[in-house]
Amino acid sequence: MPIITINMGGEMIYILHQRLKAQKVAEDKESKVLREVICNMFDPGFIEGLFQPQDMYTSISTRQIFDRLAHSSLMRLNKTSMDKLYDLMFMSFKHQILNCTHPRQYLHMTMLHIQSLRNIGGNHSQTIDYLSATENKLIDMYGPNGPCSCINKGSGIGKLMLLKQSLMLFIKDKKVRASLFLQNDMQNTDGMFILSTKGSLPY
Repeated sequence: MPIITINMGGEMIYILHQRLKAQKVAEDKESKVLREVICNMFDPGFIEGLFQPQDMYTSISTRQIFDRLAHSSLMRLNKTSMDKLYDLMFMSFKHQILNCTHPRQYLHMTMLHIQSLRNIGGNHSQTIDYLSATENKLIDMYGPNGPCSCINKGSGIGKLMLLKQSLMLFIKDKKVRASLFLQNDMQNTDGMFILSTKGSLPY
C-alpha cells in the first residue's frame, strides 16, 4: 500500500538523515547513503507493485520491506539499531495518521513527504525523476479524476474511508514509547498518544 510505505519510508529517511548528521558523517558520504536509499525506495518497479490491488500488508512483511530498504546502500545497521529505527518510524507514522482528521489529509501528508525528500535528495537527477513519477502516480489515483479521488464526491470518498479503516487496523496494536514524544508530552508512559481535540471539525 503506497500510503504506508511512502510515509514510513519518509520517516526512515528523516531519522537516518538526523543520525548521520549527529555522527558527523562526511557530507558526501551522507548524501550518497540517503540518495541510494531514496532511489531504492522509489524505484519505478517497486512503486508500481505498491499501487497494484492487494491485501493490507502484515506487520512482518512491512518490517521485511524496510529491512531491505535500510540496507540497500553502503550503510549497515545491526539488529538492535534496526529495531529502534523501525519502532520510531512506525510510531511517527502512527502519530501522523492519528492526527489526520479526514482521509483526504493522507494524500496531503504523503505529498509533503515527497517534497521533503526532494530537499534531502538534492539535485540528483535520478532521485528527482523517481520522486516525481511517484507523485504523479499518487495524483492519478487520488486526484480529481482518480479511482480513489479525495476531491470528488461518490465512490472515491467511500474508498478513502475504507483506507482509513485499514490504516487504523494496521497501526492499532503497536505502542512503543519514544523519548521524542515523551519529552514533548505527546505520549503517555504506556505508549498511547495524547491527541488534541482542538481545531475545526473535518469537512
